[in-house]
Amino acid sequence: WYQRRVHGKQWYQRRVHGHAAIIEGVATWVCRIGSRLISLKEPQHAVAIDSFIATSMVCAAFSTSGGYLNPILATGLKFGCRGHTPMEFFVVYWIGSSLGAISSIYSWPHVEEAIKVKAE
Repeated sequence: WYQRRVHGKQWYQRRVHGHAAIIEGVATWVCRIGSRLISLKEPQHAVAIDSFIATSMVCAAFSTSGGYLNPILATGLKFGCRGHTPMEFFVVYWIGSSLGAISSIYSWPHVEEAIKVKAE
């Protein structure tokens, strides 16, 4: 019984960390794309709008990953804390947010094209 319980707990933790990495990546993607859209439109209160988007993503991801959206910030504040292994930390905060940032670079041309089509 004990081995099944521990094994089940480890599986659950891996699943949670996988979800946290995905959430961290998606939130990072939204922040990066949002910043690009704001800079494209140049609204009067651009800084406030960008801050609102970033704060919203942090709040949305807070219960799963903490919503750091920046691997350096997460490493400086949380690396070595109890609750996860270094590998889990690496997957969530480095792989998750880095893939979100990189995917925003590659998806930006498609977003920009969709904006142009809609404007015409």
